[in-house]
Order: sequence, then C-alpha cells, then structure tokens
Amino acid sequence: MITDFLTQDEREKGVRLLLWHALFNGLGYGFLAETIIYLLALQFNPSNTQLGFISSAIHIAGLVLLFVPRLTNGMNLRKLFFSAWMFRGAVSSFYVLLLFTRGQTAVVLILGIYALFCISRIVGASMAEPVQQMVASTETRGRFIAQMFISNQSARLVSQLISYLLTSIAIMSELNSLLVLIGLGVVTNTISALYLRRIPYREKSQYQKGSNLYRVLLRTVKNREQLLVIFIRCFSLSAAVLIGFTTPFLRVVVGYAQNMVFLYSLVGTAGMIVSGLFLRPIVDNVGSKPLLMASFTGQAAIFIIWAGLKDAPLGLFLGLGFFTTFLQASVFQLVARLVYNVIPEEDKISFMSLLNFITAVFSFLAGIAGGLLIDLAAKISLPFGSDYSLTFTAGSIYCAIAFLLVFSLRDQGSLGMRETANIIFSPRNFKTFLDIYTFNLTANPVKRQNILTALNFSPTPQAEQELRQILNNPIAPEKDQILISLYTNPRPRLLGLIIREAENPESAQRSSAIFALGAYPGEKSRNALRGLYQSEDPRVSCAAAKSLARIGNPVHPEELEGRLISVDLPTRAMQDLMVALSVAGEHERYLRSLFQLCPAYRGDYHLQSILALAAALEDYSPRLDLIYSRENNRSGGGLSIIIEETRPFKPFFDDLRTIQEYYRNGRHEELRDWCCRVVSDYTLDEHPVALSMKSDSGHPSSSLSLGRLYFTFQLMNLLRRPGK
Repeated sequence: MITDFLTQDEREKGVRLLLWHALFNGLGYGFLAETIIYLLALQFNPSNTQLGFISSAIHIAGLVLLFVPRLTNGMNLRKLFFSAWMFRGAVSSFYVLLLFTRGQTAVVLILGIYALFCISRIVGASMAEPVQQMVASTETRGRFIAQMFISNQSARLVSQLISYLLTSIAIMSELNSLLVLIGLGVVTNTISALYLRRIPYREKSQYQKGSNLYRVLLRTVKNREQLLVIFIRCFSLSAAVLIGFTTPFLRVVVGYAQNMVFLYSLVGTAGMIVSGLFLRPIVDNVGSKPLLMASFTGQAAIFIIWAGLKDAPLGLFLGLGFFTTFLQASVFQLVARLVYNVIPEEDKISFMSLLNFITAVFSFLAGIAGGLLIDLAAKISLPFGSDYSLTFTAGSIYCAIAFLLVFSLRDQGSLGMRETANIIFSPRNFKTFLDIYTFNLTANPVKRQNILTALNFSPTPQAEQELRQILNNPIAPEKDQILISLYTNPRPRLLGLIIREAENPESAQRSSAIFALGAYPGEKSRNALRGLYQSEDPRVSCAAAKSLARIGNPVHPEELEGRLISVDLPTRAMQDLMVALSVAGEHERYLRSLFQLCPAYRGDYHLQSILALAAALEDYSPRLDLIYSRENNRSGGGLSIIIEETRPFKPFFDDLRTIQEYYRNGRHEELRDWCCRVVSDYTLDEHPVALSMKSDSGHPSSSLSLGRLYFTFQLMNLLRRPGK
C-alpha cells in the first residue's frame, strides 16, 4: 500500500521539476509583477495609496485563504498548485484592455487585474510550500531553497535584461512596450505551470470540521516557536512591502526613465542571485537564526540610507539597490527555511492559510501605511530626505522588531553570532565551508580527494565536524584517508572515534586506526593499544606494537625480536615490528638477522619489502625501494643505479665488469661471495648487516643480489673513504 510520502526516486524527480518550474516562473513573474506593474500604473498617475496597494497586493491576497481549506478539501495539492498558476497567467492577458482606457479607470483596471493575479499566486503559494516540503529532505532543505531561489532569480535577471533592452529601444510607446513584456510573461508563466503538472505528489488537502483558521490559530498561539515564526514572517514581509516603494521613488522623486528603472531592477535581481549563492553552502550548517539577525541589522541600516536620500549619482542607487535586494532575498530564504521547519505534519493547508492570512493583514497595513506616510511627509515638508523618508524609516523599525523576534527564537542547530561571524568574516573558515559544500555535492573522486586533503589540514571546527561525520559513516570510502591523516595531523577531540575504529574487529579501516593511535600519547591510547597487542591476529598485535613505541610505551625489545625472527608473520606485521624496534632505538635487533628474515619461500615481494624498509629506517641513500622499482620496471635498471652510485669506491670500480657479468648471468652465489669478501677486506665483518649477509645462504634471485650489493655499498659508505 503506497502512502502519501514520496520514494527517493519520486523526490529526486520532484526536485528536478520544481527547479525547472522555478526557472520559468522567474521569467513569468519578472514580466508580470512588481516593477512592471508600478511602471504600468505610473502611466496613469496613481495616488500614493494606490501605489501602496500595488506594493502590498502580492501579500494582501492572502485574505482569501480564509476559505481555501474548506473549498479545496479532498483535492490534490499539486493539481491545485497547477490550476492557480494557470489562472494567474490567464488573468494577466486582460492588461491588453489598457489600450482602450485612460485615467483612474485604467488604474482601477490595473489594480483589479493585479489583485486577481496575486490571489491566484497566493493560493498556489499555500500549496507550494507543502509540496516543496515533501520533495526536499530536512537535511537538504536549506540548500534546496537556495537552489530554487537561484534558479528563479537567474531567470528574473534575464527578464529584467530583456525589459531594459526593449524599453531602451524607441520602437514603440512606453505603454505598448510594457504590454509586450506582459505577453511574454503570460507565455513563460504557462510553461512553468506545465512543469508543476508533472510533479509526483499524492497528498490531498484535508479539512476537518472545526479545523478552521480560528482553531488553528488557537493551537498556534500555544506553540511559541510557530507563533514567533509567523510574526517574523509578518514583519519581514512588511519591510519587503516598503522596499517596493524604491521603484516609484526612482521614477517620481529622482526622475529616472523607464529603462533606468529596469536597469535598477536588473542590478537588484543580481543581488538576489548572489544572496542565493552566498547562503547555499552555509545555511544548513549555520542555521537561520544568526544569519537572520545579521540580515535584519543590515536591512535596518539600508532603510536609514534610503530615508536620507533625495538625489544621488546613478552608481550609488545601483549599488544601494544591489545590497537592498541582497538582504531582502537573504531574509526571504532564511524565513522560508524557518517556516518549513514549523509546518505541522497534519493540517498543513490550514496552517499555511493561517500564516498567509496573518501576513496578508500585516502587508496590507504596511502598504497602506507606506502610502499615507508619503502623503504625510509631503504635507509637513521634512527638512531632510524626500517625501518617502518616513516610509523608509518605518521599514527600519519593522526590521528592528523582526531582529528582536529572531533573537527570542530557539532555532535548534543554529550557531551563535560569534561562531557565525567567525565563519563569514574569516576567508579561511568560509573557504572551508565552501569546500565542505562542494565535497558533499560532487561525485568526482579526484575533486573529493583534493578537498578532503584540504579539510584534513584545516584547523577550523567546521572541518573537524565534517571529518567526524565521515568517521561515523560505516561505509564512507574516505575513512581510510582520514585516519591516516589523523596521524600526521592529530586531532585529540577525535581520539574516541579512532579508538572505536581500532577496537572494532569488523572494521575495514582497523589497521589505519591503529596506525593513527601512534600520534596520541596518553592513557586512553596506551590502554587501547595494550589491549590490541594481545590480539591473536599478528597484523593487529604488531601494528599495536609499532604505535606503542611511537607514543613512548614500547613492548620489551627482546619480545619483539623473538616474534620477528619467527619469519612466519605476514610481511606487514614484520615491517611493523621492525619500525617498533627502530623507534625504540634497537636497530641492531632486526639488522643482525635482516637477510634471514627473507627466506626463499617468501618470494621477491616479501624480500624487497623487508630490505627496502630496513634501508629506509637507516636513512640510507639512494632509496632501495626506488632501486627495486626501477628494476621491476626494467631488468637491469636497478643495477644501473647501484653502479652509478658505487663508482667512487675502488672495489666496485675495479670489479665493475665482474659484477655485471655475475648479475646478468644469474651467478648470484658468486656475487654473494664477492660481497662477503669486500666486507672482510675492509674489516666491516662485525657490523650487524655484514653478520647477517655472511650467515645467509639466500636463494638465487636478482632481488637478493641487488640487496646484497646495496648493503655492501652502504657498509663501505660508513668508512667515508672513497677511492681506497
């Protein structure tokens, strides 16, 4: 039996379709609302109160939501969403009647059509948020909102650019150019509605008797967080309504032409896009509360600046418009995230209807008050600013109230203001946030590895939190890389997770975790490693012995040597014991039996691994592992390096042809005898490596002969007498 909830595939499809809807909706809205409606009305000399109605109409329409739950009971929310969007496009086509009307009749026609547009939009919007909540998971909701916002505002940017270009070309009257733009809006709005129709969604509107707005209001009043979010949205939208007055301000007070107003609107849309790009990587990790407090503070300051202006260079207005809409868009996205988080599982439509109804009342009052304040300022002749100064000052007050409400909010998961400022205003910390965002978004393994390397060495708490999250993931492919990095770049706060991984016998990264513990001296690490050393698995016990030596608590050297010379241990385990003895300063214990650690039956890989590690632990140069690498790549390649390096030493120089002949013809026993003779001639017999070489019968192989030549050269190198 299928429930109303969507499967993962359905969610992913829904997200894709909503993003396409947002794209075309941005085009449609840019051609059908806000700036273009102001300019259309200004063609017919509206009053300031009528301009206030236009500014708030998009929100006033929420009053109709009183009746939505009852009228839509039992209907599919997605179908209602689609129908509302189709209707708002259809009603906008009636603006063509403006060709046949003038004066106040035209203004009333504009207000009536725009009111119907806003009503259909608000009805659709009340369906949109539950649909968006259903397709986006809680963990990705903030990112999804930002993605939708960027898609929508990018399209609006295109619509504003088209509007600017069309109104800049004097091929038709101002009214006709505006009507052409509205026609484009009707087409793109219809396309956006068609994408809605394909979204998978099964939930229906539910209206239970008695579940009206009054009863929902009573329940909401008892829920402190829901009530705070409602009022935060009310005051944020009231401020947004007053921001709308910047368009008639530029047209009426400053006297800009229509195309310059569209240019201002275009720059403002760019600010909205930048806002989405800025918030997308950080909002889910930082939370809404600190970002909203910062945004409302910035908005209040911007309103004060607007209140003090009457005329200024175009560049200043464009810059001011960018930051005004940047902050407005930030507030919109962050408040939307708060709303999504408090939508109840049941009675969603009633709650959203209540929310939109209350915000509609606030918006209506804000819009009308904004217009009346313009009239009041004109009558009292303010000594500063313009007739719009009181309106913009009221916007600053709304932002201050919203700030206080956000301050009182308990937004679970949000960081504090100091932590947030430390992220946003620190280039290093902000880059870390961007890296984390990209890491979780990309599937490119090379990019993920590069980002993870940067996170491993980042000192920021955000990087450590991301590493903790990966370590807690049972199948994360990056765990091995992280554990190894925690040795080179210790993070004591993650010690518990490292120990947990090391003590888990089922962990695929157990050896890396034991290795990492070698960088954490202390009682917890020591106790954990002591327990691991008792393991019956030699890979585990020998790795623990190595890490114990590194933290200054080595196992007794004789015990380690006894285990090492048994030669039955895995290669990796023997290497770990050699490192443990080396760290403890007991090199001779593995050097005096070095060649005996490589019996014939263990093969070349084992022999090369043991001898190369011994050379590395003694810090010999050139590196034996590179010599073996060259030899494995091309027969004779490793010998060429040894010959090149040993020329300063007389025995090697004099017997060069003999060495080459022995090696190439597989006369490995004769080559061994030559090495032992040279060691004896130079009285190096008592060195542990010489003792091991002399007692080693060995097995005929190129790898062993290279090792003998190499260590003979290193023994002679100790004499520091080239040319003897």
